[in-house]
Amino acid sequence: MYRIVNVTEDMLKWHWEALFERTQKLMEDFRDGNLTIEGKVGRTNVIKYIYKVCPDSPTWKFLNKYASGANSRKLLCGSWEDILTIIRDVETLCGGKEWKMGFTKAKFQAGEYFSSGKSVEGLIFVDDFHDIIEEIFVKQLYEKCLDKLRFIKGLKLKVCPYCGRNQINVASYEKKRDSKPPIDHFFPKSKYPFLAVSFRNLIPCCSTCNDISNKGDFDPLENSVLTLENPYEFTDEHVHFNGEFPDMVSMNEDDYDVNMLFNPSYLSTGYREILKLEEFYKDEKQKMIDMHDNLLTFSDARKKDLASLGIEENYLNDMQKRVLGYRLDGKTSVREFYKFKKEMFEQLLEKYNLV
Repeated sequence: MYRIVNVTEDMLKWHWEALFERTQKLMEDFRDGNLTIEGKVGRTNVIKYIYKVCPDSPTWKFLNKYASGANSRKLLCGSWEDILTIIRDVETLCGGKEWKMGFTKAKFQAGEYFSSGKSVEGLIFVDDFHDIIEEIFVKQLYEKCLDKLRFIKGLKLKVCPYCGRNQINVASYEKKRDSKPPIDHFFPKSKYPFLAVSFRNLIPCCSTCNDISNKGDFDPLENSVLTLENPYEFTDEHVHFNGEFPDMVSMNEDDYDVNMLFNPSYLSTGYREILKLEEFYKDEKQKMIDMHDNLLTFSDARKKDLASLGIEENYLNDMQKRVLGYRLDGKTSVREFYKFKKEMFEQLLEKYNLV
């Protein structure tokens, strides 16, 4: 896990220019009633209807506010604080969190939707915030307009920012389908459809973290407090690995252990329970053994043997390279297990008074 830091103004400019005109047109056309979509619900006694925005409804107010100007910029390319502000704005407009759920037959029959009459075919017009916004931002913009390969390539990430374990590579070949990692929506698009193409809500990640059994549609704001940190805002000091090493090198994995510590403690929900990172990292004890072995068995005689093979003295005298194979250079987005290895290395140095 690490913070995504290489977001450039050029990337944001590209994202804005690629999506703004289409976004604005869709929002204005739905707001003004020029665009409608048909829907139906129920397996028996099917109810057919037409989604249409009603004047002054929460949907209309949202589309009217974010269709142009600075608010549109915030919606597509805004900061993390902008995203949180937009969520609070939607909660205010919709009077709660019903916007996280789409159309249901029961709510329709109870008359809980804005309606503005019927079509010439007799179908009722329905204004459902979730489903209309989903049509605009998920089905039209995210699925049809966003160049996902270019977005992923632009960030230059090689390692999943959620777990820090797995590579996330891309490959493209003419006339073949692109190979690319999934893009997770930090705030799931199924519950926050208006953030489906918001730059800092899009997280390239590994298939393990993106799986429905892990991050999937998990809502980090489910209990009104963020139980997982957005990788664009991840704070390294909030999540730690605590390793347990025997006094001497052992090749028995049972003599080693690792746990995760969280501050604030509620982050354990996202990282330990949802992403299951503590269990995944407990399976990496061999890396702890190798580091322990490298630290304690790198004798002067071994250094001399390696020097005779042409290994440079600067490398041999570099503790980080000898134990880890590389220097702690901060390249978290391209080195697997960077945070884990760094913190295990620091704990080994402290254990043997080598700090």
